[in-house]
Amino acid sequence: MSKFLVLLALIGSLAVLVMPNLAGASGIYICTGTVGSPFTTATTTVDSNLHVPAGASCSLYGVTVTGNVLVEGQLTPVGNTFEKTLVVQRGSVVIGCFGSLYCSIHGGNFILGNAVMTNAKSISLTRTTYSGNLTVVGAGSFNLELSRADGNVLIANSAGVLVFSGTYGGDVRVINNTDVRIGDIDVSGALDCQGNTPSPDLIGVIHAGTFRGQCAPSE
Repeated sequence: MSKFLVLLALIGSLAVLVMPNLAGASGIYICTGTVGSPFTTATTTVDSNLHVPAGASCSLYGVTVTGNVLVEGQLTPVGNTFEKTLVVQRGSVVIGCFGSLYCSIHGGNFILGNAVMTNAKSISLTRTTYSGNLTVVGAGSFNLELSRADGNVLIANSAGVLVFSGTYGGDVRVINNTDVRIGDIDVSGALDCQGNTPSPDLIGVIHAGTFRGQCAPSE
């Protein structure tokens, strides 16, 4: 319990988030296997915080998690709703899918709070809606495709970054990454690219309220 709370506090401080009071939650569910059915539309509710420990794999299908989610191992969710904050600390995450049977049954994922991911080995986020902010720092590889975020997006100090086919209600900041590709996105706020090596590869159609830094159109 103490490790869970300490990590949430540390990551929450990094992203300047307001974390809920976990003392009132009904407990912590330790996920080390599969919750829900990948082949049916049946739904499941985890009425607590959920923790994926380091070294463990957790697959979620059609699950609503009412508490916070902390991932230190490997998380693979399809067609779920996370009602509060999702924190990923190391490990790896494959959220959503495209063109598979699981997707046709369950659809995309919904994260109603903020999502904060730091030092993950790899992150792949597909067909996911973020009601809050999305923060990714120090990912070994990072894909964000066919998704929507209502808040701000920060991608920093990560490698192999792909941001493709998405809609973003706030600012999208891409800072100090390597091998960045951005394409077919619509940003209501600013698309701000700074310190990336090399400069981001901009493909397809990109709309933004303001373009800054390396993502500004050349004159």
